[in-house]
Amino acid sequence: MSIKKQLTQIIKIATLGILISGGIAIAAPWQGAPAGGFPNGNIHAPVNVSMNDQTKTGNLGVSTVAVNWNKFSTKGNLAVSGDIDSNIAQFGNNLHSGNNIQVLSLSQDAPENSGYAGLWNAKVCAKEDGTLVLCEAVVTNTCTSTGTQMYDIVGGVQKTSGTLGTANPNSFTVPNGCKITVKTWAAGGGGGGGCTVVAYGGTTGGGGGGAGEYREKTFPYLPNLTIPVSVGVGGAKGANNLTDCSATACTWGGGGTCGMPGTNSSFGNDGDKYQIKAIGGSFGVQPYAGYTWGGAGAGGSGGVGGNSYPGAPGDPGRYWGYPTATKDGAGAPANNGYGAGGQGGINNIRNAAGGGNGHIEISWQ
Repeated sequence: MSIKKQLTQIIKIATLGILISGGIAIAAPWQGAPAGGFPNGNIHAPVNVSMNDQTKTGNLGVSTVAVNWNKFSTKGNLAVSGDIDSNIAQFGNNLHSGNNIQVLSLSQDAPENSGYAGLWNAKVCAKEDGTLVLCEAVVTNTCTSTGTQMYDIVGGVQKTSGTLGTANPNSFTVPNGCKITVKTWAAGGGGGGGCTVVAYGGTTGGGGGGAGEYREKTFPYLPNLTIPVSVGVGGAKGANNLTDCSATACTWGGGGTCGMPGTNSSFGNDGDKYQIKAIGGSFGVQPYAGYTWGGAGAGGSGGVGGNSYPGAPGDPGRYWGYPTATKDGAGAPANNGYGAGGQGGINNIRNAAGGGNGHIEISWQ
């Protein structure tokens, strides 16, 4: 055999050996079909651009994270060397950043001194347990006007007057950047009617109505909100009963013998953080079922928001058969100017009186 043929033979054998070795190397990882059903035993799916949710149990390292959605959520630790910019970020564990973290808002009630309910753009403080809370609001007064607006019941209809003129009588729009003070008077209760007690041989007067509660509060800042305003209406008077009322129960409504309670006055709706609600005074009672005098209406108290000044109670009605009686069913005096209780009635002497209306006054600067 010639040398040329021998070299050719050697090259063929070597080439065959290389091909066989490569085939064995490629086939080595194959260990047969997966032991379990799909997807058990398969290679993990890669992070991809699909719309399906994906979960990675190990660490994930990337040079840049761009969150273009409204929400970014992680159940574990998140370590960031740069900035985080996202509308909503939820972290089930710790958050570490090598740079600054700016929290524009928290889903937490605003500080008490703001009087505002909802998200609050204020500084964030860390408590001892590591949770983030809103610091006390730092309020900058940027008010460019001053004034006072008043709300009253006139001819049975709620009306307003003051700096803003005859604006919407049922609401108040807070001027931008202004500190406001709200004063709220509730209405007084109506006096009870008098009656004749045949068993005692005399006339008994009805009890006087209680005065409405007064509340006030100053808000360093409220957003430019439009807030509903409702003024309390004085309770209706009770009617005198010229017949024997020894066993007659108290009745209410048109022609009723007992007075009606005064209604509440309110700035804001029930549940609002900035609400101020004053409670109306209770009604005077006509004597009945053996009582020798009419019960007095209690003063309004127990409202919501601000500092409270409870209304005074009315006087019980006098039994005119007793010459030493000192009570005459007088209504409670006005609480700081408004919401007086109505006086009780006395047969053949005087009729009962309705309670005084409430009042709301809002000033800003």
